[in-house]
Amino acid sequence: MGTFSLNDAFKNLDIANEECYVVTDEAMTTKILGIYEGGDIRDKTLRQIVITPDDGSMADQSVQYYMENLES
Repeated sequence: MGTFSLNDAFKNLDIANEECYVVTDEAMTTKILGIYEGGDIRDKTLRQIVITPDDGSMADQSVQYYMENLES
């Protein structure tokens, strides 16, 4: 049985770079509308455990804004 990496799930979505990190903007938005990422698998220069909660908070705000602005 093969090994599964969380990053493998993003390969087919074409939102990860060659190192399998998900590429986002500063609002944690990926190039696919409605998909956000914050945390350890996001492409960034600094990797510290204290950064992950900040990424999650920013992604949460982006998701909330996206959902509030969906057309009914």
